[in-house]
Amino acid sequence: MKYYIYLLFFLSFQNLLLSQSNDFYKEYISILKENSINKKEIDWKNFEKTFYEKAKISKDSAIEYSLKIINNRHSSYHTKEGKAFYSSIKPYFELGDSIGVNFIGGYSNPIDKTLYKSKGEEYINKIQNSILKQLNNNPKYWIIDLRSNTGGNMWPMLTALLPFYENGDIGYFENQSSFIPWTKKDGYIFSGNFNQSKNFIDSPINYNLNLKYIFVLISERTSSSGEAVAISLKGLNNVILIGSESGGFTTGNATYELSNGDVLVLTGNYMVDKNKKRYLPSIKPDYEMFKTSDIENFILKFIEDNYKK
Repeated sequence: MKYYIYLLFFLSFQNLLLSQSNDFYKEYISILKENSINKKEIDWKNFEKTFYEKAKISKDSAIEYSLKIINNRHSSYHTKEGKAFYSSIKPYFELGDSIGVNFIGGYSNPIDKTLYKSKGEEYINKIQNSILKQLNNNPKYWIIDLRSNTGGNMWPMLTALLPFYENGDIGYFENQSSFIPWTKKDGYIFSGNFNQSKNFIDSPINYNLNLKYIFVLISERTSSSGEAVAISLKGLNNVILIGSESGGFTTGNATYELSNGDVLVLTGNYMVDKNKKRYLPSIKPDYEMFKTSDIENFILKFIEDNYKK
């Protein structure tokens, strides 16, 4: 009798979870159908069928599929834990083994502060694993795609890219009286004297990449911390910026919790490169182009014309 009661309870709980999931999916699809800029171009009957098939695999699979079909470069989805999904920017290129590629998306701190370290470490490890895997092909060039990086916490981003930087200062925050350096030292990223990387990783990242050229891609979506990453890479002597002008948030903010419970986010400094150059109102690419296919062709021709042996 007890077993029967437990079984009924389990089935009821399982049905409740399924019902909650279905309610969320219906709400999500309804928003897409009513508000997407591309809503008239989508076969919604086929969309819903495929969406629910993906949902049987995981929520993430369904969300990734939906954004791919929505196909609008400004659309994105953010979970309360800080995970982000983006739409139509093609993150990876197929240009041969001599060119490594990393898509560096934005990183938002999780709402649950107990996940601060683990989520940042997860973000860093995902990028690091991709880099290490591609090193098996001994690439001579690399693409760092920041086109969908709308910002967030810059320190996991810089930490994940440690192998690309030389030791020393890679950028600064400039306020009215001083420059606070962003520094690569001992396999970590520091802000002034504070080890920012230690907030996320326990061990240093101590290897370096020997590359002829690094192609950094930016767009109008590259903003705030995404622009900080571009500025830090701009200081390297083998970096070429390609794409369109960045979003224009090349400043740093501080958060102040007020006595009434409100929060003020106040801009208090500029982001500048290792040569202390400001990028106002935004970062301009060395070569302006918008389509991924044009960027691919440019990179291949650039290598062929100038550096490929």
